[in-house]
Amino acid sequence: CLCVSVFAPLDYAAAGAVACLPAHVFLTQSLGLAENPIPGLNIGCIWTGLMLLVFFTRYRIARFTKLERMLVIIYGILILCRVVATYRGSEEVFSDYFAVVWGSAQVACAFLWIRHTARILPWRRSRLAAIAMGIGPVIAGGSMIPQMLSGDILVSTRDLEKLRTSGIMDPNYAAVGLVIALLFLSGVSANRHGASTRQVFVLLAASMCVLLSGSRTALFALLVAVAILLFHRHKALLLLGVCGVWGAISVAYRIAPALIDRFTRMDTDSGLSNSRALVFYKAWTAFLQHPLVGSGRETYRYSLGDPTVSHNTLLAFLAEGGIVYGAVWLLLVWYLFKAVSHSGREWPLAGHTAMAIVAAFIVASNGILLDLSDYISVMVAGYAGYFLGGQQVSHIFRSGLQKSRSHTSSASARAAGQGYPGNAGSVTA
Repeated sequence: CLCVSVFAPLDYAAAGAVACLPAHVFLTQSLGLAENPIPGLNIGCIWTGLMLLVFFTRYRIARFTKLERMLVIIYGILILCRVVATYRGSEEVFSDYFAVVWGSAQVACAFLWIRHTARILPWRRSRLAAIAMGIGPVIAGGSMIPQMLSGDILVSTRDLEKLRTSGIMDPNYAAVGLVIALLFLSGVSANRHGASTRQVFVLLAASMCVLLSGSRTALFALLVAVAILLFHRHKALLLLGVCGVWGAISVAYRIAPALIDRFTRMDTDSGLSNSRALVFYKAWTAFLQHPLVGSGRETYRYSLGDPTVSHNTLLAFLAEGGIVYGAVWLLLVWYLFKAVSHSGREWPLAGHTAMAIVAAFIVASNGILLDLSDYISVMVAGYAGYFLGGQQVSHIFRSGLQKSRSHTSSASARAAGQGYPGNAGSVTA
């Protein structure tokens, strides 16, 4: 990837640059570098520095549009809130600040590289970099499937709970990342007239992987995102999908009771009432104690003697930074959806995919704690840059086309006026 990024043409260089960003955690663990002598120094940090250096050496950055500039400003304010919360936290270490710096650099690397390819290259060639962003999440999301298929997860609740954690990372994060990556692949495989066979296959693959992972957050994110993706363009496919989900649930009640129990019941040991209620309560209590500026990063985790993070991003930010931190997070979420919805109007073929990805990101933030520099956030930043860059190209193309048509019409009228000398002056005027 390093050789490709340094020497290859832009489309391949961008794909090589961002391919390792979502996979750096898995690469660090597989190479035994998770516990290194320098806190916070890992493959992701080194790779991001190299890629930003290569990018600023090889290419110039075009100016940000108003949407892009505002998005960058909001994200910068959110990072500042993160630094303040870290400073006021109970366990301040150098690696926390270092993680903020290189995590922000990762987001910048993904956003800049993919946005640049979308603005410079033809759309079909610039997709390569965005597809490369899904390599790591697809590997992580599918790492648990072989073990899941080898066990009796359909009937045995114990096997299901044991084997769903056999992958590279936490099954909830793995499943959400897989959903976002496959949503992008599904959207770019569609055509203007309807869903292609590849789109249906990708959506089915996403559904099966999410069900096998046992992640309720990822399943809900997938359902909401697919509804947005298909509502305006493929209502027949959406209706067929609803009937298919209903039929699958009906069949699963008989042949997969353990799997259905995982997604429907809340009063078991693995249910939502036991695993989420306490951490929600802790985060909300910490917010009420310091509603304006919060109590510092992760202090709420130890307030009731259970060091478990909140499974809700907004609640965690409210507890750590108060109303200020939570309001900036909501502003980022709202503006991100506003930007891609505008992209949907400017660039209809890919705009609905952008809205579906952001919707999955928002839904997932209500079920898991999303760090500003985790690979899910990096993916969303890269895809946002891709769609905003494509939107700008589409806008320039339409403006040029309108000017060309206007110029052609004026030339035709002028040519017609020259045949009638009495009208030549008025036509020119």
